[in-house]
Amino acid sequence: MAFGISELLPDDQQPEMIWNIGASLFVAGVVFIAQYLVEVERRLEALIRSFDDHQARMLRQFSRHATETERRMREGFSKIHLAEELFGLREASQLQPEEITQIAKLVRNRTKITSDAPRLIQDFAQAEITRMAEYLKQMGDRSDLTYEGEDRDWLLGLTRVARHEIQATSLSTVDAGGRGFIDGGLWSTDFGQRYLDAQRHAIRTRGVRVQRIFILDRKGLDPRELHHVLRMHLGIGVEVRILDATIAPAAHARLHDFVLFDRMLSYQTTTTASNMDSRLNPIVVNITLVTDPERVERRSNEFADLWSAEGVQAVSVDERNNLVFRPVATATTAPVPDAPDPSAPDMTDPTGPEAVAG
Repeated sequence: MAFGISELLPDDQQPEMIWNIGASLFVAGVVFIAQYLVEVERRLEALIRSFDDHQARMLRQFSRHATETERRMREGFSKIHLAEELFGLREASQLQPEEITQIAKLVRNRTKITSDAPRLIQDFAQAEITRMAEYLKQMGDRSDLTYEGEDRDWLLGLTRVARHEIQATSLSTVDAGGRGFIDGGLWSTDFGQRYLDAQRHAIRTRGVRVQRIFILDRKGLDPRELHHVLRMHLGIGVEVRILDATIAPAAHARLHDFVLFDRMLSYQTTTTASNMDSRLNPIVVNITLVTDPERVERRSNEFADLWSAEGVQAVSVDERNNLVFRPVATATTAPVPDAPDPSAPDMTDPTGPEAVAG
């Protein structure tokens, strides 16, 4: 371009050819260098941005790696500390190897719920571990354990681990519900059937002695339903007795529904009548596990008194598969017979001849 401009000038103003070429080269060089510097600056900015992005990625990776390493080291040290603590607890409390294995299994399974799991699952797992830890602490301190509402797991679990004997009272207001032993009663439910099965397994596999006294604390029960429940228990090997507390309510003013396991723990049910309809099942307010030796002994004495109380009848089945009701205690002075109460349950077996009293 510079050379062309110089050629357009008049002849007397045209510079020499060498200057034309030199000017052209100079201008071309300036333009080339300017373009080169612009391109270098653009590439340098791109390189700087790429370096910054790479540096940021590396920093994030290093941060994640450091965090993961710290977490693993912390977990590793925690496991070492836990192992030392478990070993110390084993030496102090003489825990069995199987118990240590189960504790380690609990910890190992908890670690499978990682921080990537949904928060709800993490919170629920933590709540269950906290609840279990609190229960174990209360049992270790010989404190009462209270479960608000109706329980299934405690009763079935205790029945499955009982070693020697199970002694239980069954109030008709609790077991028979508001309608009857069959219609809405405990023993016709899935829970009742599981409870019976656990007792059967305890009797036949571990030789556990199971004694149950059915206490009729309200009138109007269908004797056929009662006899059906009695047969269910006799059929699995439970020692059954029955007490009609409605005959002498003053003598049995305070009755409790409880189960004793190996005379070491008392499982007690607290109920209240339904406010909506008296025919409905009673409401279970709470379940209490009592481990205090003195209080458990009082419950054991209470059961012993009821088991041999006046008016209690032992229930068995004769060779003709009829229920037999035999009084276990005889009064020293025969009471004056009262007029028969039409609402009191009939103790004769409706499926066969009149029950034998021995």
